[in-house]
Amino acid sequence: MPLIITELAIQADGTWAVEIYNQGPGDEDLSDYRIRSINENTFNGAVDISGILAAGETIVIGHSSILETDLQPADTAFDGPITNVQLITDDFPVADTIDNIGESGVGAPLLGVDVVYEGLPDREPDMNSSTTNIADFTETDGFGNNTLGAPCFAAGTFIATPDGERRVEDLTVGDLVSTEDGRAVPVLWVGRRVLRSRIGRSADLDALVRIDAGALADGMPHSDLKVTGDHGMVLDGLVVNAAALINNRTIDWVPAERAAPVTVYHVETEAHDVILANGAATETFIDYAGRQSFDNHDEYISLCGVERIFPEMTRPRITSARMLPEGLRARLAGGMPAAVKLTA
Repeated sequence: MPLIITELAIQADGTWAVEIYNQGPGDEDLSDYRIRSINENTFNGAVDISGILAAGETIVIGHSSILETDLQPADTAFDGPITNVQLITDDFPVADTIDNIGESGVGAPLLGVDVVYEGLPDREPDMNSSTTNIADFTETDGFGNNTLGAPCFAAGTFIATPDGERRVEDLTVGDLVSTEDGRAVPVLWVGRRVLRSRIGRSADLDALVRIDAGALADGMPHSDLKVTGDHGMVLDGLVVNAAALINNRTIDWVPAERAAPVTVYHVETEAHDVILANGAATETFIDYAGRQSFDNHDEYISLCGVERIFPEMTRPRITSARMLPEGLRARLAGGMPAAVKLTA
């Protein structure tokens, strides 16, 4: 069966949501399936689902009070506590488990409440509900508040090096990158993270910000640049989060699609440096962002042993549009005529 559970959220009051992903290759009729919950060996809730789920697409089934754009409402609460949530064939009460999260059986550990379990879209389905598979999922505290961000570059971003530009995803530890003041500094680590839409948050919170070529100044960036909303661009002596630069024309959100995960990267150097991405001045990694939010955090620990702490650069940081200096706001709102050049 191609369907898997990629996310589960449960609140203490029984409100819940389950994300189902179709790994393909063909479409699936969801009316052939159900979702049920189990407390130890006792079935304590079952929900019918319906519709056609195309290959490569996801759907969220759950309580309509949960923020979601493609949610199929099922306004019934699972009776807690819950030890296992299963995607099953629609042959209730005799049914085959297609995928599950948790464990069945007397004494099985309870699934947490007010948390979100996030699994990867390429995980293998677990059809044995009697064995714990929690390791397949990342547990995020705070239902509806799983918004941990990390400032990053989209794959394909060109980073300046002494030997010319290189794609960020091709950089490795020890490679040299060029700073905006002409120095060459080594890469200490490249963080990597896959962004997907998540239960309980709007699509924009997972979206990238697109900065059109020339939107910041003449030739800056030299080609369209995509960064996460909290990534700092360096303009007029300020570090400005990309989301604060949005003018809904030359700088805007790139809407996220549930079926289209996006891989983003961040470059860590010895200090909080200013490097060039597609020709535009921008920040390197700063440790307050949290390396734990990256998928390859274990790689960092194996390289460095401990979390490294270093000071942020002294330039002021702008985190919202209302904080932009009036002159910069006016130039961005005007779409940045080519003759205007901002200093980095």
